[in-house]
Amino acid sequence: MKKWLRVMCLVTVLALFTVFALGSGSEKASENKGEAAANAGANDAPASGDAEYTVGDAVVSVTTDSIGSKYVHVYFPVTNTGKVNLYLKSGSADIENSAGSLEDTVSLISAFPEVLKPGETGYYYESTLYDGTETTGLKAVAHADVEKASADCIRYKVSDISVKDEQYLGAKVIGRVENTTDEEGSMVKVAALLFDAKGALIGVEFTYIDGTLGAGDKKAFECSSLDLELKASDIAKYEVYAYPTQFNF
Repeated sequence: MKKWLRVMCLVTVLALFTVFALGSGSEKASENKGEAAANAGANDAPASGDAEYTVGDAVVSVTTDSIGSKYVHVYFPVTNTGKVNLYLKSGSADIENSAGSLEDTVSLISAFPEVLKPGETGYYYESTLYDGTETTGLKAVAHADVEKASADCIRYKVSDISVKDEQYLGAKVIGRVENTTDEEGSMVKVAALLFDAKGALIGVEFTYIDGTLGAGDKKAFECSSLDLELKASDIAKYEVYAYPTQFNF
């Protein structure tokens, strides 16, 4: 459901942007939790031109919740190795079983954050219902979609961060976001990248700030996830990013 809500939100925003652009003539502006399989050498090649980057090994696992629903969790890192900002568009992954046959596909994988500065690493991450049969020995073949960013890299200040356990939603990340720019932010996304004691990504929780965030304004946020089933004790480190939704045209 979370994925469908995100897809519907994206479609709505794109439709509004298209209408605006045409009207104004503006410029283009666990069962197996912790079990992972690397995808060395199978990732997409970097794009030509100024978009220089590397795609790390893809990791996949399958978990089952209390009512028997299976979820597939897949992530892969992308590092900006060039000298310009990069934009991470929606990616995808092929989920293969131990025999190399296709078990499932995961599409519209979001990246966090979307705009990467030189030297930064972002993560494509998705957790969604699993339609495959096998749950062990899985591999993920990652497909990143990376290009030179036309959008600025805008990051808002995040403070008062803490991780707490919630009865039904598992671990949640709360804090406050402050717009330190001189422009109003709309559809402000807050993404919390969660890591275990070994430094491995174990999940991403994200949310949107209600309404707009005016210049100098500060608002609280709360990120949680129904399908990760993480506890606060599972999280050794986190990275939290807050930024307005941006498109690369």
